[in-house]
Amino acid sequence: GIPALKFLDLDPQIELEVPPKEISRKGGAAILSFFRKISDAEYSGSMPAQRLQLVSFPLEILYLADKGLTRLSISHNRLSSLPEELGALTGLQSLMAHDNQL
Repeated sequence: GIPALKFLDLDPQIELEVPPKEISRKGGAAILSFFRKISDAEYSGSMPAQRLQLVSFPLEILYLADKGLTRLSISHNRLSSLPEELGALTGLQSLMAHDNQL
């Protein structure tokens, strides 16, 4: 699976829908890091998504709704809104979203 993946080489002409463009534009290492964070969050209950220069909320995080996500940090990005779907994270106990454009 993704946690065992060590290298990802993508054609720079290919635009990915997942992860967010702000991450995919940074290349394979950034993409792997993003997916590792999601994978790790399944076990730790904590998703660090701060300082990723996000302009929109990564809906991929909603995958963690039924995986026991309790902490989400989306601080220090460029988010101007949060999606209604965030309500699907019913187990969320801590949401850190400071230093955005909310």
